[in-house]
Amino acid sequence: MATTIFLVNPREGGVTPPSYLLDTYSAAAAYSLRQLKTGVTSVVRVRRSSDNREENFTATEITDGTLTGFCGGGNGFVVTWYDQSGNANDATQSVASSQPRIVLSGVIDTDTNGTPTLYLPTGNSYFNLTSNINEVQQFHNFSVFTRPASGNRTTTSLGAASNDWIFSWATGNARRTDLNTNVSYDTSTSTGLFLQNNNRNSSNGVECWFNGSSIGTGSITTSSFVFTQLLRYSTLGNSVGSLHSEVIYFESDQSANRTAIESDINGYYSIY
Repeated sequence: MATTIFLVNPREGGVTPPSYLLDTYSAAAAYSLRQLKTGVTSVVRVRRSSDNREENFTATEITDGTLTGFCGGGNGFVVTWYDQSGNANDATQSVASSQPRIVLSGVIDTDTNGTPTLYLPTGNSYFNLTSNINEVQQFHNFSVFTRPASGNRTTTSLGAASNDWIFSWATGNARRTDLNTNVSYDTSTSTGLFLQNNNRNSSNGVECWFNGSSIGTGSITTSSFVFTQLLRYSTLGNSVGSLHSEVIYFESDQSANRTAIESDINGYYSIY
């Protein structure tokens, strides 16, 4: 007796899987509390204050009550902010007093729009990168952060003890972006949630954007940068009271893709 085999199309009537930002744009390093790439599982490893137990959490588990259930009525601190680029360059902090916070008294830390974020509550909160990022020419970085109303609040993207930096910082009413202290822009007094990004092209030209608008251009002739840390700037004092949600770094000029990448980020965080 002949056997009839029916082949079923698994796509027919199925749900199209979601597409994430880094499925389209390949980054060198990427850190976020949302999922940025297909196949990513854990986005953070958290230590709870009650007994110092650690566990990994997905982006969904941050918002569905799993993380707060783990922390109970205590605090949660991030031991590892996982690199979602696929390059396994995780941002880690083994010193408890230097770990950024994600849960306070059983409640998720959030930005001004209520989206989960990391809070750097002490003068020495930051991460170390698993591997150095050695940059010799083109790059583009995107950062989502909340700038408080006053005080010295650094909002660093990437840095190193040797004073190589890509970052923005705020002190008093100034808002500034530096690359190895060479480029400085914008004295706006505005506060709140920001999307900041910097691009360096093949001709050493640099441009900076805040919330989709260019705030200045310049030139950086330094031949190379070495990045070893995330969310730290030692010369001005480390991040105090800063909120950080996302840092994405490209080892290439992303000018042509900037608007599309900004649109994806802004669509999620509703920044501007």
